[in-house]
Amino acid sequence: PLDGYMFWSPSGKNALVVSPQRSFAANNDNPMFSYLQVQLTDGAGQNGQVLGLGSMPVWLTDEQFAYIRPLNPEDGVESTQELLLVNINGEEQVVLTNDILLEALPEADRPTQLLLYLHDAAVYNGQIKLALTARSSLIYRLDATQWYYLVTLEPDGTLVSTQTIAAENISDNVVSLSPDGQWLAYSQLVSPSTGQRTITLTNTDSSEQTQIIADSDVIAWSPDGRWLAYNRDHNLILNLLGTDYRQVVEHNLDNCWQIGWTTNNQ
Repeated sequence: PLDGYMFWSPSGKNALVVSPQRSFAANNDNPMFSYLQVQLTDGAGQNGQVLGLGSMPVWLTDEQFAYIRPLNPEDGVESTQELLLVNINGEEQVVLTNDILLEALPEADRPTQLLLYLHDAAVYNGQIKLALTARSSLIYRLDATQWYYLVTLEPDGTLVSTQTIAAENISDNVVSLSPDGQWLAYSQLVSPSTGQRTITLTNTDSSEQTQIIADSDVIAWSPDGRWLAYNRDHNLILNLLGTDYRQVVEHNLDNCWQIGWTTNNQ
């Protein structure tokens, strides 16, 4: 059996396996912080190649993936980080660092350090889109400022642009790119008592934004990226992205905690 979690490539031919490797005591707000060991294996989890310490791997294609690596893991939560693009043949390239992401923020709001999270990736119009968050506090605090990043790269890893959005009342359960890479979704908590939140949809081409009210963080993109399904008023809502058209599926039950699409957009 494998000691860790598997992230399969789109075809299932290869996988990335992550497992806890080093833990650090931080403080009462964040009593334990762990770095993970990242391995590249075949689809059965065999023939592993250890890549080192890291976190949050995502596949871009069957041949390429990305993950975050600590530069000074002995520093625990204080370690600076970098984001790597890696080919399955072992070639790796540093494409983002803490300094690059800090410089993308307004100087007046710029903290001294960021804690990075890589949430999602997609290939859109021949370019790589990455959805990240970065927190100003090195421990998890609801009052910490959080920035959402939409990073665009050329296939060779050249940085094209870095868009940033500051957010309060963070709820990073939803930071997601549509399968076609055209839309970025992120959520913010509106009412702690009811759990209601806004989900902001950003067009990655035009930066145009649309906000929807949802009852939970549960969302699901259709495979073609044209529809978004979410909960509202105990019903399932299907939103045709880029339009005001919404289809309501009534079920008169509690919120859906899992939503899925078939491969033919049903």
